[in-house]
Amino acid sequence: MLTKPRDELYCNIDKSHLDLHPEFIPERLELLHKYITGRYDIHIKKDVLKFDPPYTTDEVLKTYKFTNIRREHDRTTKWLIENISTNSEISYKDKVYKSIIFRLYNRIETADSILHLDDNDFFTSLYFSDHTETWIDKCRSQFNKIRKNYRVTTNAYKVGGTTRGLEISYPQEKCKPVRVLLLVDDLIRDNFAEKLTECHNQLEAFELIRSIKGIGNFIAYQIYVDLTYIEEFPFSENEFIVSGPGCHYGLQMLLKENSDVNAVMSDEEIIFWMRDNLGDEFNSLGLYWNPEKIFIDLEYHDRCFNVMSLENIMCEFQKYVRANDPNKSKPRNRWKGFEYENPFEN
Repeated sequence: MLTKPRDELYCNIDKSHLDLHPEFIPERLELLHKYITGRYDIHIKKDVLKFDPPYTTDEVLKTYKFTNIRREHDRTTKWLIENISTNSEISYKDKVYKSIIFRLYNRIETADSILHLDDNDFFTSLYFSDHTETWIDKCRSQFNKIRKNYRVTTNAYKVGGTTRGLEISYPQEKCKPVRVLLLVDDLIRDNFAEKLTECHNQLEAFELIRSIKGIGNFIAYQIYVDLTYIEEFPFSENEFIVSGPGCHYGLQMLLKENSDVNAVMSDEEIIFWMRDNLGDEFNSLGLYWNPEKIFIDLEYHDRCFNVMSLENIMCEFQKYVRANDPNKSKPRNRWKGFEYENPFEN
């Protein structure tokens, strides 16, 4: 992704702190290099070259499930980009609202279940936001047909706070998935998409998203990143970062304890520092690092770290550390091929 003209560079960090040098644990830095190169190699073999498994000899990567190094390569985000973010049949404001709806469900099967309602369906109608009662009623009818043991959302994000917030805000709606639609209906009436466009920088846009009922920091940042895939959205993912709980834990595993320098820098500042300097750190340890050849399938301007990918990497890195350490608890999710789950009775 190219940096957009309205991006504020190094948004919301103290740039003077980037003159400092975080203190890393060398063995963990080597493990980070192994994780990044190994996981990206799996992506190349699996998604680009279409090889058959196994894709790696790394027993941890072979056994446990890790997201892609680049978020846009993950199956759910690819669906969002292809069906909403870059869909020329959808207006800009509808892309904003539909992106929010999709991420709050965070499941392709759920989106598919309300996709093909009629010629004016949920995701591809040109101005669904001008016909709110119609599309909400149709989606409610569709949700009521879904089998009882089907999970409308995934476990990928901790959405408990969002679920509780929606319950408090829309107690009259007994069909729980429809509460997401009622929330977006309120955003439409409040001209939320227009307000986003008027934000002066990335932080202001993020804070506007975070102000939505029941939306905490982590989900707000995920929605912000989703919106950056829309060409008309004024900001990119390149110059703004909000460290989630997993990223924070990953950084703790990478950095030396009781370091005065590390204590001064925020998670976000360390991520920006890593974006600008991590390759040199790898090279100083004798670890091969040539992003032009490692990220070979990306556009030339994307063959580098950006802060969003590093936030994602550090979240997964803490799982990789635990899986490699016999004294730590192991990740829960094991790798398996994707199987589409039909939301309706067979």
